[in-house]
Amino acid sequence: MKKTLIAIMLALALVLIPAGNAFAIDLPVVVTASPAILAFTVTPNTWDIMDTGLINRNTYYYSNDAGNTIQPTTPTAGECRFEFENTGDVTIDITVNMADFMKVATPPTVITYMLNKDGGGYTDNDETHFGAAGYAVGTALPGVPFLTTGSGVFINDLPATGADKIKWGIALRTQTDSFLLADEIQSIVTCTAVEI
Repeated sequence: MKKTLIAIMLALALVLIPAGNAFAIDLPVVVTASPAILAFTVTPNTWDIMDTGLINRNTYYYSNDAGNTIQPTTPTAGECRFEFENTGDVTIDITVNMADFMKVATPPTVITYMLNKDGGGYTDNDETHFGAAGYAVGTALPGVPFLTTGSGVFINDLPATGADKIKWGIALRTQTDSFLLADEIQSIVTCTAVEI
């Protein structure tokens, strides 16, 4: 009797093992996702304040297409040089920082020339500092102060692709002391978008 039981168990084991492997099937599941991206543009990316001549001390300048010394009151699109466009898929806030004006010398040495006051906006200047702020279509000056770092949000809730573009400009007031060098100077304006 013992021999018969062992033989039957062995036979069942041999039958079960091949049956499990012979009929195994792998079925793939494809998971597809398209990420929502954060992207924006600013055009144009230059402003030559000197297009109306040399800059002067203690003078207001505006990136106004109607003229660099004409103050916009409640800005229209024609009084704003720049344009933000949200080309991504998410709503964004935009901050703008404006660096000190510098002359890049030869050999390569950066010389700080006119400093950002980092204060109360475009009217806040002194002997060696300029004040700067941003304005947008429909928003009256004084606008949002542009600091070297840590500026507040300039454009809130700019909707994703397909929404209107935002026209904007820069207002600044140069230092009160006379300029001592006749070199061309530059400030880098950094526009940063964050998803909200």
